[in-house]
Amino acid sequence: MQEALKKSEPSLTEGSIFSHMVRLAIPASTGMIFNTLYNLTDTWFAGYLSDNALAGLSIASSVFFLLLSIGIGIQTGASAMIAPGAGRGETHEVKGWLDNVSGIAIAFSALSCILGYFTARPLVVLLGAEPNIEPLAMEYLWVTLAGTVGFTLSFGAAGALMALGDTKSNRNALMIGFFANFGLNPLFTFGLDLGVSGIALATVVIKFATAFYLLRVLMKRLNISVMPTFDKQRWLDLLKQILPASFNMLTIILGGFITVALIGQFGSEHVAGYTVGL
Repeated sequence: MQEALKKSEPSLTEGSIFSHMVRLAIPASTGMIFNTLYNLTDTWFAGYLSDNALAGLSIASSVFFLLLSIGIGIQTGASAMIAPGAGRGETHEVKGWLDNVSGIAIAFSALSCILGYFTARPLVVLLGAEPNIEPLAMEYLWVTLAGTVGFTLSFGAAGALMALGDTKSNRNALMIGFFANFGLNPLFTFGLDLGVSGIALATVVIKFATAFYLLRVLMKRLNISVMPTFDKQRWLDLLKQILPASFNMLTIILGGFITVALIGQFGSEHVAGYTVGL
């Protein structure tokens, strides 16, 4: 089993460091391009709905990613803790971390939902949503918050694959996600007449599919099953890696949140214009 872990992909413990950097960086960069195109697609279809829908989506996205930021560091934490065992070819050790990464990902998604339940509406209002915009923003938020676990599990799985020297699988998931989003958005939004909820539902469906695909790649590669687990010491070790990375992302997201809040004082249409420009 340990040999399978070593041979299924080029080992990061052998060969040129530069070649490994290039091999990992190019798929990761390509994936980010398609992730940006994915977000652009949502903005595009929201604009086709109405100016109010675009403003609502813009405000809701800022609030959602602020709430999600507490779990974004899972990718970094998973990569940091799994990499040593992967380098030694210890499949059992990697499985132990994967089980706990999936467990902590579910816990973080639950925490995001709880925080969202109490703070989402006040935050939307804080960002300047007028009475006609607020329901649209909340419509998007409730659906995406319900699917938070898809985001956190996909972050954790992507980090685990990165530790194993695989950034191609996440790139493939992001590429396929973009094309799927381009098809599901008009289907849900206009075909099923779900409006802003349709844009959110498309994202949730794709994120769950992404999490399933990445976890499937991991299980097939390592010949294991993944079971969400709580191990106090492993969770503490993971949190030591996750929380600094999450707070790092939080400062970036919070900066954008403050900008949107200031722009929102001039009206939701200004927030929508800012989002399109961004």
